[in-house]
Amino acid sequence: MPLRNLQDQCFRDELYHLYDQKGRIVDGKLHLKLQWIHSRVKYLESVIKKWEKTMASISKDKQDFELSLNTLNSLFPNLAFGGLERSTHTSHQSYF
Repeated sequence: MPLRNLQDQCFRDELYHLYDQKGRIVDGKLHLKLQWIHSRVKYLESVIKKWEKTMASISKDKQDFELSLNTLNSLFPNLAFGGLERSTHTSHQSYF
């Protein structure tokens, strides 16, 4: 594996075939797990960026879900999420 493939400092988990001197595949494979961290600062900055993107995406999803929930609550106030639990009026019907 060329070192340029490791510039992004990401973890690699790859499987390689083994070849004989004539270039024929032989029995067996090489399972390579590798990570080269050549700059701890750059690596940690990239980790932070990935988590920030993940958190932004989750936050956006949450906002979208809340907007959808508010829309449903306005369209169906008696059936919407929490609508029945919040009701202070309860009716009891007697069958006798």
